[in-house]
Amino acid sequence: MKFIESFFQSRDYRPDVDGLRAFAVLAVMLFHAWPGQFGFGIFGVDVFFVISGYLITNIILKDIARGDFSLKKFYQRRILRILPPLVFILFACLAAGFFLLTAGEYARLGANARAGAFFGGNFFLMAEAGYFDVASSLKPLLHLWSLGIEEQFYIVYPFLLLLAARYSTTLFVIALLGGLSLLAGPQISARLFGDDGVARYYSPLVRAFDLCAGALVAICAQNRRGYPKNGALFAFPGLMLLVVSCLVIDSSKPWPSWLTLLPVGGIALLIWAGPLNSINRLLFANRPAVFVGLISYELYLWHWPLLSFANILAGGQEHVAGLAKAALLFAAIALAFLLFYYFGLPIRRKYRESKIMSLALLAVLAAAGLCGHFVLKADGLPARLERPAALKGWEAPIVRADMARAAQYFPKWREYTDGANQPALEDSPGELDIALLGDSHAQQLYAGLREALEGEKKIGVFPVSGQAPFMDVATMTENFGNYRKNGWRLMNEAYRTVLDNPNIKTVILAHNPDCSMNDALDPHNPADRDGRAIMERAMRESLAALQKAGKNVILVLDNPALDFDPASLEPRPISLLDRAGKMEREKAEASPARLWYNALCEKMAAEFANVRLADLFEAFCDEKSCVAYKDGQPLYWDRGHLTLEGSRLAARYLLGKLGMERM
Repeated sequence: MKFIESFFQSRDYRPDVDGLRAFAVLAVMLFHAWPGQFGFGIFGVDVFFVISGYLITNIILKDIARGDFSLKKFYQRRILRILPPLVFILFACLAAGFFLLTAGEYARLGANARAGAFFGGNFFLMAEAGYFDVASSLKPLLHLWSLGIEEQFYIVYPFLLLLAARYSTTLFVIALLGGLSLLAGPQISARLFGDDGVARYYSPLVRAFDLCAGALVAICAQNRRGYPKNGALFAFPGLMLLVVSCLVIDSSKPWPSWLTLLPVGGIALLIWAGPLNSINRLLFANRPAVFVGLISYELYLWHWPLLSFANILAGGQEHVAGLAKAALLFAAIALAFLLFYYFGLPIRRKYRESKIMSLALLAVLAAAGLCGHFVLKADGLPARLERPAALKGWEAPIVRADMARAAQYFPKWREYTDGANQPALEDSPGELDIALLGDSHAQQLYAGLREALEGEKKIGVFPVSGQAPFMDVATMTENFGNYRKNGWRLMNEAYRTVLDNPNIKTVILAHNPDCSMNDALDPHNPADRDGRAIMERAMRESLAALQKAGKNVILVLDNPALDFDPASLEPRPISLLDRAGKMEREKAEASPARLWYNALCEKMAAEFANVRLADLFEAFCDEKSCVAYKDGQPLYWDRGHLTLEGSRLAARYLLGKLGMERM
């Protein structure tokens, strides 16, 4: 193509670097489409950062050397390159969402658009992440987090580089910055943003290492006035590092990590090897690779919204056929080329020196952000839907009791959970008849039970997210912060309340087994890593204590977990797919966590005469299938948690099946 040839004719152009961009974007695309098969693609963004650091530093240093570096010119170039495709994608997603998304989905899209327009997508995702956050595959603008990090870096980077160049300390300063990012970035990020994998992944302090690695290559090339003549000596080990990276890195491991050194080092070596060595020329400087590399930015912007919208409409990425994913990726390539060649490139070339165009693009970007803000504040514009009344059923099982009253009895709950997941009581703990203990899968039962009991029995719930309803066992994951350290303490406190209260005759224990199948820990013996044995011991000791105190115990076997997002069943302005709202019972029952936990509960019920089982599958399933809708009302508001109507259905089953009203 002629437009490719025009780039080859540029004196400073390195086609092999665009080939490396092609490798990065294809790795990311494959990872996003098939995360299980192409888990190594998680390092694709790191490759982008390294290349970006190299290119930007190279440009700045050459301008400084010529004595004509200008901050205004630098940021004007960034605006003309970054903003035209970005504003197009933002408005395209908002427009598509208007016709395809439900009110809740559209509101979330608006929030992401607002954050992306102001280059704060990474910080927004940090704040948004949590137990009840929707899956990343259902966020069409999630990928803008990387653009946010890049632009945050380049807000301060030119000033730093200018200052370092003035005192001839460029190499030292950038090496120091990269070293601090690598060694201290995770620790500083943990203090500033939270001690979990989400904060580390989206932290600019951690990702600065990638950018600095590319910058160091540019600095060394300028100091040597060129690249090494024996480039293959560097290109070959660089290529081997990339190969090893593809073999050993997958998305199941924490990222970034020390393994990041492999792809970052590989890309840095390949760039340092220069454009003339045979490896770079054959593998990365060929026309097909250069073509993909030139449109890589536009391709990155396009591919994820296409996949994400498909995931949303289908009820999850596992329901999008492989052939459909491949078709979407090819469509992304075509759209990226059109966006690059007919929109972005002409603007860059025609308005290279135009201040007015730069200001206009900034204004349009701000307008996109404000549109996202409006969509968010308007709750996703529910008037777009023909049947807005149907949305009323999507109410979560809100804890309808005075939590402030509970807080005065249980101050440590507020201290340890930052006010979330507090007990809910109608009266004082001493007035309770029934206690409901567990995680969010216990909390979701409270509203329905309280309503169904109609004041004949008083019930209180003691919830701790992700925590098993047993004493002296910790089942927290790393993403729960304070919960991880203190969840078991709170559950022990709940047990003390229950055991010391003779009025509480019935104790209901409900739990999501996915939180405890393998990860249970003994807080008094952290060296013991046999999670299943720890859980069995904790369950037996807790049930023994309840039996000794004369309590009737109901072990709730968890409700089915859906294999699709129930939000995909909501009415949409334009419905492209018709889902049945069911899943096969056999498939739902095959969950390894459920099978293990249910078997353990059955074992305990045989040991303790005061223990009975309540299998919620009986409420939500017939012989063949489990339903997410009943009588036109949604029973789930995510794949595992019940709506208020679902809570009512579960309560009716518990009361009718087990005769709790007589307890």
